[in-house]
Amino acid sequence: MKHRHLFSACASGLGLALILVWLLSGAPFIYAASPHHVALDCTSVPAPCHTSLQEAVDAAVTGDVILVATGVYTGVHARPRPTGYLASPSMTTITQVVLINKTIVIRGGYTTAFTEPPDPVANPTTLNAAGQGRVMVIAGYISPTIEGLRLTHGDAVQQQGEGGPHDAGGGVYVVSATATLSNNQIFSNTAYSGGGLYLRYSATILNGNAILSNTGSSGGGGLKLIYCDQAVLKNNFFAANAAPSAGGLFVNYSNATTLSGNTIVSNTATTGLAGGLLLQVSAATVSQNFILSNTAETQGGGAYVFGDDNSVLSGNLISANSADSGGGLELYQSDTTLISNTISANTASNAALVLYYSNAALSENIIVSNTAGCGLVMRRSNATLTNTVVTDNRAATTGGCGLSIVDGSQPQLVHTTVARNGGGQGTGVNVSTFASQAATATLTNTIVSGHFWGIYIASGNTAKLEGTLWYSNTVDQYGAGFFISGTAERNYWGDPHFAEDGYHLLSGSAAIDRGVNTGALDDIDGDSRPQGGGPDLGADEVVAFDWYDIYLPLVIRN
Repeated sequence: MKHRHLFSACASGLGLALILVWLLSGAPFIYAASPHHVALDCTSVPAPCHTSLQEAVDAAVTGDVILVATGVYTGVHARPRPTGYLASPSMTTITQVVLINKTIVIRGGYTTAFTEPPDPVANPTTLNAAGQGRVMVIAGYISPTIEGLRLTHGDAVQQQGEGGPHDAGGGVYVVSATATLSNNQIFSNTAYSGGGLYLRYSATILNGNAILSNTGSSGGGGLKLIYCDQAVLKNNFFAANAAPSAGGLFVNYSNATTLSGNTIVSNTATTGLAGGLLLQVSAATVSQNFILSNTAETQGGGAYVFGDDNSVLSGNLISANSADSGGGLELYQSDTTLISNTISANTASNAALVLYYSNAALSENIIVSNTAGCGLVMRRSNATLTNTVVTDNRAATTGGCGLSIVDGSQPQLVHTTVARNGGGQGTGVNVSTFASQAATATLTNTIVSGHFWGIYIASGNTAKLEGTLWYSNTVDQYGAGFFISGTAERNYWGDPHFAEDGYHLLSGSAAIDRGVNTGALDDIDGDSRPQGGGPDLGADEVVAFDWYDIYLPLVIRN
């Protein structure tokens, strides 16, 4: 065991003087016994060894490492309620398998020989609260690291923690701490809020964790964050969690939160909104996530965003989710930015993507093959859409539409490809009145192909069109509304020559060089515009060297 050197922490002359006084007083040295070892049986285990994790934490000092051997550790411990914990004055203690109030490292996955490196798969290390309290509480202005543990069967009932009588964080409860949780499994826990985890005033880092089959009776079946500015969620797996709303995770009033590389799959909002992810007033960055097969009873099967004017969703795959409204994604009172997301194969009564009271900015998004009334619905939303693909969406039976612009919306759509929605029986773009509010849509450099009605404008509504390629619609323009062409007008009829993906253009396309200058500098792939004599219509710009097929000679040798 090594003595802890205290002089390195005391840079000032005053600090050195205090240490000298302490040494001359004859007081014994205080040192850290690190690493600590935890095993169900300490026989033949390196010292110091403890038979419970709480015992090891109590013995540790700041900076210590605690190594935990394989096994199932049960038994809960009552500890004084920590500072910052929300509870009634009469509640003086809380109950959990382990309470962490020091900056230490806890690492599971070892054999009783404690050889490195640990292997949490081969040597599962389980903390099981058996429904008698939480599994883990992390509290205070500390920065602990938790790795390679299985945290299960925590129940926060009667533990409070969220304000009033409401409990929170059945598996893990974090308050004030900046914790790092990596490669843990958090499963089969329950609480009123944040069945798996609950973070409050915490810039915690969650990396590579599996958060599975947890339940909340309010919001955030897997996880709830509140007032957690700059929290980071990276490469985690949220699956089969459930709550009335925010079945997977709930990010609430947590500015600059980052969600990256997570998989959010098969979570359920049993009676409300946001099957997978709920963002509420959080200015989050949500990138490169897989949001798949989640279900909400009402809105936002994959995700629901409310009041986030500065959130950015980029590069996400939102697929195979379902809800009554916004099967993939719904924005409400949110000027969120959506970049390069794919919204596909979702199911809804009205639309896969819904913008409601949301002046969002959308660019390079693909809305494809959804089973819904429409691919995209805008209500009271003056959104801006650039390089958008809306293709092959249809209603559950027949027909349906690509885009529906209603209820006073006045969006600007630039370089949009709208094709084959409704399977030839539907409408490409619908502009109509809802709740007595007429809409005005401005579409520039658009391809409308493969519909019964290309664009339908209901009476009292307006479509402003400039630079449009019409192809294979039974009727290109229909309705008693106002069709207003720009000064250049530029209506064209001809085959867009789509590639197999249904929206990239091939050589010979009637869309090439037909557009007007909109100031758009690139296309859906990031290729620069224009490549030729003018910008191409639709979301794709044909790159000059892609115009020709190149055949290499085949040489046969004997």
